[in-house]
Amino acid sequence: MMRISFPSQLTGAASLNGFAVTLGQAANVETVVLDASPLTFARPFGAVLCAHLLRNFVGARRANGLATRVDQSTLSVRESPAITYLGHVGFWRFVGIKYGNAPGEAYGGATYLPLTVIRRDELDPDVRVGRLQDSIDRRARKLAQLVVNDESEVDLLAYCLREVVRNVFEHAAIDQCSVMAQAYPSSDEVELVVADEGRGVHASLSEAYSFPHAEAAVRHALEPGVTRVASPQEESEWENTGFGLYVLSEFGSMCGSFSIATSGVILTRAVGTGEVFTEIDAPGTAIGLKVSTADAEYFPNRLQQIVTKGERRASAGSAKKVAASKRTRVP
Repeated sequence: MMRISFPSQLTGAASLNGFAVTLGQAANVETVVLDASPLTFARPFGAVLCAHLLRNFVGARRANGLATRVDQSTLSVRESPAITYLGHVGFWRFVGIKYGNAPGEAYGGATYLPLTVIRRDELDPDVRVGRLQDSIDRRARKLAQLVVNDESEVDLLAYCLREVVRNVFEHAAIDQCSVMAQAYPSSDEVELVVADEGRGVHASLSEAYSFPHAEAAVRHALEPGVTRVASPQEESEWENTGFGLYVLSEFGSMCGSFSIATSGVILTRAVGTGEVFTEIDAPGTAIGLKVSTADAEYFPNRLQQIVTKGERRASAGSAKKVAASKRTRVP
């Protein structure tokens, strides 16, 4: 038997790297017991990334007939608000542990969106009808309204959610993703995360490009105009032009932070710290964004500046102008 303790904080790469390594080492241990008692703090990116790590770990072990359980006594440590918070937002049930709410069961509202699973067939039940992006747009706005009230803040958060969820269904070869968000009114900050268990950025972009390693693929994915999907012959306002991740990474770098965990690495770009790479063995792709909402009314202007800059960069040295889609240009 092997007992594995949670990290004290679920926040980002630094808090989860060692935990992910330990899970990897325990993959074939006959019985694993998880100890939640060290948990004292959690934020959306760390919580959702950890949830996918654990669900993948538990599922793989179950398929091999191996037992994984949590020490239930450690879930009743009421001195830890993090444990009950994670129970409320659906973390434990998502992993497969019978404690707290199921994902999406808590209604959310005022300042938070609980861990919620979005499925393609719920957005677009009949693929022949199409209009998946319109459905994503409507769903993103409804979810954003649970977290913030000011219309400018709703526009900002809905745009960010929309662009990441679009990216999942257009590139990850997966039919569902999970989302979570939290507003922190005392600091005028909002954090959101969208995660999937698809093939990852390196595998996806390798259909159209060649990269020596995952870091190169991730950096390339954040450049404007990069997409493995060929443009449609008829122009659409939702045309996939490869600007979504570029815009979000630039916006996070200007107004907070942007993180992407995929293909064995986490890349973080943040105000004041530049770019940092960390290794982590996590499934699929998780994208996290922390931004200040203090000047949310200026978001359309910032968006236009980022898009214009990206179009110039993407068009440099090209025989034709590269432009973002119409919908990427507007919140």
